[in-house]
Amino acid sequence: MYTALGYYTQNEKFCLTKDENGACVTGDDGNPVDFPVDNDPVQYWCQDNHILLITEGESTADINADVAAFAESPDSHYVEKLAEDNVAGDAAGDDTNCADSLYAATFLDDMTWWGQEVWPLYKDRYVVDPDGVKTQKSNIFTHVVTTGTLSATGAGECIPEILMQAAAVNGGTENYYPGEDPEKLEKNLYAILDDILSRSSSGSAASVISSSRSGAGAVYQAVFWPNFEDEDGNTVSWVGDVHGLFMRSDGRMYEDTDRDGMLSPSSVTDNSDPADTDDKQVLFYFSDAVNRTRACYNIDGFYSNGLQCPGDADWIDTECPTPGEACEQGRTCDCVEITDIKYLWSANDQLRDMDTSKNRSTPVQRKIFTWNDANNNGIVDLYGNEKDEWFQLNSATPWSALNSTAAETRESAVPAGYGPPRGPVTEDFLTSFDWGSFVSNDGSDMEQDALNALVEWLEGYDQLNNESSDDNGNDRLDKELRSRQFRIGGDTKEWRLGDIIHSTPLVVSKPAEAYHYIYRDPTYSKFADKWATRRNVVYFGGNDGMLHAVNAGFYIENTNQFCCSEPVSGTCSDPVVNGSCGALPHLGDELWAYIPYNLQPHLKCLAGKFYSHKYFVDQRPRVFDVQIFEEEAACTGTNGLLSEDCIHAGGWGTILVGSMRFGGAPITAVELNGLPEDTREFSSSFFILDITNPEADPVLLGELTRTTDTVNGDDTYADLNYTTSSPSMIIMRNSLGTNNTRTDWYLAMGSGPTNQDGSNDNTSKGVGKIAVLPLAWLQGSLPDTAWSAGIPESGKLAADKQAIRIPNTRPSYTSQAGVFLVPQVGTTDPSYISDLISVDFDVELTAPDNLGARYRTDALYFGTTDGTDFSEYPPTPGLPDNDQTYWDGGGRLFRLVSKVVDSSGTEGNSKPSNWASRWADNEPIRLLADVKEPMVGAPVVGFDGTSFWVYAGVGRFYDERDKTDDGRLLLSGVNSKISFFGIKEPIFDAANTSVLNDWNDMLFGVTCVDNVLTWDTVDWNINNQNNDDLNHDGIPGKRGLMQVDDIIVAEGTTSRLGNNISYLDCMHCKNSSTDPSVVECTAASECFPINDLDLLSEDIGGSKVQTFPLLRSYIAGNGCTSEDAEGLSTGLDGWYREFHESRERNLGQGTLLGGLLTYSTYQPFNDKCKVEGQSYLYGVHYQTGTAWTESVFGLFKPNGGTNADESFVKDRVSLGRGLATTPSLHVAPVIRPLPHLFRPVPVRLLRLNRTIFLLKMLRAEGRAGQTVVKINRK
Repeated sequence: MYTALGYYTQNEKFCLTKDENGACVTGDDGNPVDFPVDNDPVQYWCQDNHILLITEGESTADINADVAAFAESPDSHYVEKLAEDNVAGDAAGDDTNCADSLYAATFLDDMTWWGQEVWPLYKDRYVVDPDGVKTQKSNIFTHVVTTGTLSATGAGECIPEILMQAAAVNGGTENYYPGEDPEKLEKNLYAILDDILSRSSSGSAASVISSSRSGAGAVYQAVFWPNFEDEDGNTVSWVGDVHGLFMRSDGRMYEDTDRDGMLSPSSVTDNSDPADTDDKQVLFYFSDAVNRTRACYNIDGFYSNGLQCPGDADWIDTECPTPGEACEQGRTCDCVEITDIKYLWSANDQLRDMDTSKNRSTPVQRKIFTWNDANNNGIVDLYGNEKDEWFQLNSATPWSALNSTAAETRESAVPAGYGPPRGPVTEDFLTSFDWGSFVSNDGSDMEQDALNALVEWLEGYDQLNNESSDDNGNDRLDKELRSRQFRIGGDTKEWRLGDIIHSTPLVVSKPAEAYHYIYRDPTYSKFADKWATRRNVVYFGGNDGMLHAVNAGFYIENTNQFCCSEPVSGTCSDPVVNGSCGALPHLGDELWAYIPYNLQPHLKCLAGKFYSHKYFVDQRPRVFDVQIFEEEAACTGTNGLLSEDCIHAGGWGTILVGSMRFGGAPITAVELNGLPEDTREFSSSFFILDITNPEADPVLLGELTRTTDTVNGDDTYADLNYTTSSPSMIIMRNSLGTNNTRTDWYLAMGSGPTNQDGSNDNTSKGVGKIAVLPLAWLQGSLPDTAWSAGIPESGKLAADKQAIRIPNTRPSYTSQAGVFLVPQVGTTDPSYISDLISVDFDVELTAPDNLGARYRTDALYFGTTDGTDFSEYPPTPGLPDNDQTYWDGGGRLFRLVSKVVDSSGTEGNSKPSNWASRWADNEPIRLLADVKEPMVGAPVVGFDGTSFWVYAGVGRFYDERDKTDDGRLLLSGVNSKISFFGIKEPIFDAANTSVLNDWNDMLFGVTCVDNVLTWDTVDWNINNQNNDDLNHDGIPGKRGLMQVDDIIVAEGTTSRLGNNISYLDCMHCKNSSTDPSVVECTAASECFPINDLDLLSEDIGGSKVQTFPLLRSYIAGNGCTSEDAEGLSTGLDGWYREFHESRERNLGQGTLLGGLLTYSTYQPFNDKCKVEGQSYLYGVHYQTGTAWTESVFGLFKPNGGTNADESFVKDRVSLGRGLATTPSLHVAPVIRPLPHLFRPVPVRLLRLNRTIFLLKMLRAEGRAGQTVVKINRK
């Protein structure tokens, strides 16, 4: 212990090995031989320091003179004695040598005491954080574990038990851990390590609101707790909740105070009437007092109190009072803990109460489904008996039948349709090595008993004891598993819902793709009519291994009410009463859950007593309406849509595509069962469910599987690595003659990184891939003869379902599934893919018949993260080495072109196998721009009446090492710009016909006004080209991107120029670090292109003034010129904004509404001890990238100026602490102030240009097959 103190403090006075002069003896490396002093173990101010002491409990030869001298006079070891230093030492005053043959002493508890009072002993007492702030180092905790039975002889602290207990108490850990036998020793070591881990994570133990998503009448919010302690001392770890709140039409959120499911908003906004029972308005905020999220009922006071709830600081040591409690004298009771809000519903509360009669007439049994590919053919096989591969996990799971099917794959005569040999199904869940972790009984039933124990735990039933007899009567001897016991509202029971971190809740109600409006497709209209009043269901993935489907009821808009059953003529016949729906599904009830096949080997980890967090279903789900089903015969006829047997009206259905993000670390089957012939691999994957009918169980259509098989050294099936990329849909609708069509659907998926920290292997596995899967593989193909009037007829589906395994080759004529490789930066540089977005650029409203337009996807847009790993910035004085890191790679913006045109520019039918053939280099993935930094969010696409625009930002945040990345030294010494881009797609005009050399088919008769895209690259290097290099009105793709972040826009009505002219100025502006409402600016130079200054300037009052209209014209252009017959396009290639805050980056997708482009950014704290960061919301003009000419987030005067004629429009607002990704737009029925739409400042929606906003921009909500960006009104 004495030496350990020396190591932690780096204090050489603690050396015991000294030379004759009393100096420490050093080794060849110059360090004292007792402990090194060249690398301080205390590197961070928040660092917890621990010593684990394992001892037999007997002090032996504890008579070193240096140790005794320190115990007697501890100040002799102070590096520098200060007036405030404590010199008392262990106040017990009982240091002594024990009179026994072991030469024992009682110095141990003195040493552990000094661990807790270590500050005067540190050689360097402070740690300097990255902002230069000096903070005291933390104390040292000592954990004492004894082995064997302690002796009871001696007196006072010479009795080992007393000394061990004193050492533990003085060391700050309350008790020592006696371990009389190996089993108890192991248990104690696990307990101590768990205690150490819980202490180290206590800084992040606060609740974190991870995401939210709005639907009709409500907003749904996910929250998680890394660990959470109740009033009884029960601690749960990695738990979560999803809950609902009312959202009024003006964007304000309300709880369901009176528990009736109907919004009856209170008129009291200052929480001044405790007797008010109407629904209270509620705001969420990050409490500076307790460093966690809280809510506030006093809306008026919140805005007048610096965006903190009044009285928040009154509740630091205790929680905010429960609503309804009497307020203590002298305190303000406006804040509320997020667990005490009266939500519309809480998914965890409903799961906790599913097996009780609380608000229920009968208990509810969970439906947890899974699929196991028992016959190893990659297809979901349903036999209608116990051999079904899709089954429910419960006590009746047919394990024997499933194992029997798997065994048939290993027989000499394999049944038709079966795949290659595989091991038992049960060993995918638990191996024989795992059984003893769940039950202690042995024998032939041990596997079955262990599986039942695991399943019961997954269902939500804890096992809290190691049984030596069958005390609970379940015919097995259970082992203690991880406890989820937690006290809420006086009840202690299991917290059954796991943490939800990145899987944003998604609400699905009536069909929302709007193909009948956009394309006038009558087949979709039939589907939309069938499900117009479909139940609201909220879907989300949890790190408890499951995708969850939760009932959100039926919303009636005219009464702002959620009903328990489907309304009849707009009337709710089964209203919510006191939070209950009686015998009907309650709001918030889990309808079902699905455990993906690829996660089955990981499930056992969840139940372990010392569980350390893992990701499972951590990606947000995507939902698509697709026409891949046979229409049931019941759908035909006069009242066919009313039939319960009509599900897929018009051949349409709603599918959910789920994935795992960083869940599903690869495990090979041979690792589980030891069978070398079993080549299956469990990995991060995608799965597809038919969720058309929420009144029935879901139907699994397929799950992506793969094997380790190879062909000529290459993988047979594509490995998409971790599924961090959100998928999209490619659609091809084609004519089958007059009044008949067929539609082909392809799911596009991007590859992710090979490693969980976001790094990427420099191998073929790490090469970026776009995988394409024909949805016909899920159900079977629909031949042309199956389609009648654009609808697949019943009974025409071919029996040719295929395994959802993507060939590791390009799509071919015989297999339209496959992968397209992303062009590499160098010869071997790897990359991985951002979220995807598919686009239909030219929608023709003129249809050849009454089936509407033949809609087709033109391109799939995505970004990349290029490179392999992190690099280190040079050491910063005062900071630990390796502390400042950055991603040493770039990023690019691509499109996979699926549009095929003939020589006249007319679009034709296309399949994946011929997307490459139109290009001279056989590469359908075309580079739009090299953006120099990683891109992880999906682009967003728009149209301004003349040009097509692509908007995207850069940045990444997958690993702790991403925190400090500010762009310096990126790409071998370049200071790269972390930016957001608005880029125009290059088009054909008279100046750039040379790009035709890239095409196999020449175009004839195409001019500028036809707006035909070249798919060429915008050749602009933001790192070494500036605004003086712009080539205005040059060749599209060679004009350049204007940097606009230093341009500020004067508000038109207060402009000093008069006449409502918005002028421009050059200022580098940021939000003040002390008051985010204040904008601090410094003069900026060269923000306008010198060579084209006249194009941006008006002569006003004898002065040249740059104005917003001219800037807009300069960048966006003015359509096509008429200089010759073909015409020239005009303007620049677009704009970009460099982020002004160090480490600021964009992580989500932007949103486009009426010409207002909004996107969020995140700035993680540079300090490793601060786990959060700041977020900002930007609102800019989509053509200029600057602020609008009228207020969006308010006005500002640079540096707090007072000149009434100098009001500029804010282009961003601080959202405070927390990580923001994709903004969710709430469109109110009327234009009015929306003070709570964008937290935390008032926001006013601009007047919408509804002509431009005839766009389908729903990808941010997890929906939409493709984006429509242009309407040709013919």
